Amino acid sequence: MKYSVNVHTSQCDVRDKDAVQKMVDELPHELRSVDILLNNAGLARGLEKIQDGKVEDWEEMIDTNVK
Repeated sequence: MKYSVNVHTSQCDVRDKDAVQKMVDELPHELRSVDILLNNAGLARGLEKIQDGKVEDWEEMIDTNVK
């Protein structure tokens, strides 16, 4: 390796606690000690004015982007 780094990518639904735990449990042994974690989870829903927005859209965005 040119820069002596080991990269591992994973994909899961961050709203699903069990899926996140499974992903962590399945990490290769040599990567169990994380130095840097890049999380690229995020989404936006709806183009309505805030007062016209759908509660379901807000819940999905908060679950994904914040929790």
